[in-house]
Amino acid sequence: TVVPKAPKFIEGVINLRGNVVPVVDLRRRFGMATVDVTKRTKIIIVEIGKRQFGLIVDSVAEVVTLSNDQIEPSLPTVSGLKAEFINGIGKMNDKLIIILEISRILQSTEDIKVEDNV
Repeated sequence: TVVPKAPKFIEGVINLRGNVVPVVDLRRRFGMATVDVTKRTKIIIVEIGKRQFGLIVDSVAEVVTLSNDQIEPSLPTVSGLKAEFINGIGKMNDKLIIILEISRILQSTEDIKVEDNV
């Protein structure tokens, strides 16, 4: 469901098991070109405090668990993303994994209020 006057990167809200969950389009949030929704497009549900948010992503390849020694501090810029959105860089075998700072993605000059009492 579309939300009037919401920031441009808010796609709308969904009903997830009786809870209203705002959905953020990560491509719009990062100022990237939009692409068509395909069978690979997914909504990842994340929690910050007691609030849930959906993040629209192009696809999900796998879910991995990294230990602290596999995570390096963030670089000033990675793949054109602002450093403020990056928590660190994960290293797994020969892969580098950008670890996003979800709470910062959900805040901006167009703040989305993340409140525990809602």
